[in-house]
Amino acid sequence: MCQRSDRQRVRDRADPDGPAEEPAGGEQIGLGFAASEDGAALVGATEAGTVFQIGLWERPAGDADWRVPRAEVDRSVLAAFSRFKVGRFLASQREWIGEVERWAERHGEAVLAFPTNSTKRMDPALSRFRVAAAEGDLHHDGGGDLARHIGNAQLRSTTAGYTLSKASPSRAIDAATAAVLAFEARAGMEPAKAEGVVMVAWR
Repeated sequence: MCQRSDRQRVRDRADPDGPAEEPAGGEQIGLGFAASEDGAALVGATEAGTVFQIGLWERPAGDADWRVPRAEVDRSVLAAFSRFKVGRFLASQREWIGEVERWAERHGEAVLAFPTNSTKRMDPALSRFRVAAAEGDLHHDGGGDLARHIGNAQLRSTTAGYTLSKASPSRAIDAATAAVLAFEARAGMEPAKAEGVVMVAWR
């Protein structure tokens, strides 16, 4: 991602059989949401390290009046919480603070606002994502849109560290940012507990 070698590493982690189905219902995931003026994305990350696209909203070419359909995004968030066990949800708060607060009220402590415009916060999340890709601990479903957004993203270096930026103004990166947040959410959630296991104390 971002630098040519990073992007190639992430591409190498794609499912060779193409886009995979979403994980089974009830599986624990980390969830990431990112938005900008021209789009928004909702991405999940499994405990095994697979990132997958749940929702993507992009401005149609030439439609200056288009806006992200907030009600549709909200329904997708609700559906994700209904389908999966969301261990943690990191959501970009830029222009969406009202929605993030409502999601926290509805879904509880798993929902956390994440300032994607803060290099201090993005730099360690990007580092985790890039290292996982380099070491083979990150995989993705091979989806074209997610791969496209990752290819559109580039690292921007500042005195505080790295953040993400667009390679050009017309290239959307919302799904790439959401994937980084989902992977960071995965790292911060409690491991799923095995169901139906009875612990026996030996005497």
